[in-house]
Amino acid sequence: MTLSYSALKQFSTCPRQYHAVRVLKHYPFQETEATMWGKRVHKAAELRVRDNTPFDFDFPGQDVVEALAVLPGDKYCELEMAVNDKLEMVAFDDPSAVLRGIADLIIVNGETARVCDYKTGSDKYPDVEQLELMALMMFIKFPQVTRSHGALLFLATDKVVQKITKREDAQALWVNWMAKVGRVESAHELGVWNPKTSGLCRKWCPVTTCEHNGLRD
Repeated sequence: MTLSYSALKQFSTCPRQYHAVRVLKHYPFQETEATMWGKRVHKAAELRVRDNTPFDFDFPGQDVVEALAVLPGDKYCELEMAVNDKLEMVAFDDPSAVLRGIADLIIVNGETARVCDYKTGSDKYPDVEQLELMALMMFIKFPQVTRSHGALLFLATDKVVQKITKREDAQALWVNWMAKVGRVESAHELGVWNPKTSGLCRKWCPVTTCEHNGLRD
């Protein structure tokens, strides 16, 4: 079992939804116009920063990507990272991996790094926890880095939400993340997937067989 930030978040939101979607795979991901647009923008940003490829279409936030492309430092686009239960960096597809993630862009400049995540949707509910996890994994991959300047870049609204993570805090932060992994592992071992009701049950949950689907919390 290898988990990602999105898997941990889904389990925290509702273990039953996690089980139905990620374990039983009863509700496969469906592409939408918004997700296809997001993939296209991410690819264009990757090609611009990594290969200096000019944009072949217009999208909001191009100036932000252009600014990142000329910053000093070593740039890593769509960087795959995975760690095992000993917090050692392993191959992305290694069966011993317990956590993995893909960073949209990491720029390493000496002891400081920028961890960037492009967002093409709404900035109403920014979630910086993903930046923290990417920073912690990045500290393992790049041992010279002591400070991460994380940023959620909402391209459509020109909003930036920042998160600074320091290597000196990594040990304590990893305790929290591995506890989250442990809760998912326990659910797998026990086969217990209790539902957790929230406002999302009303119309945002794909698990239509759940007795709480469509109900108010």
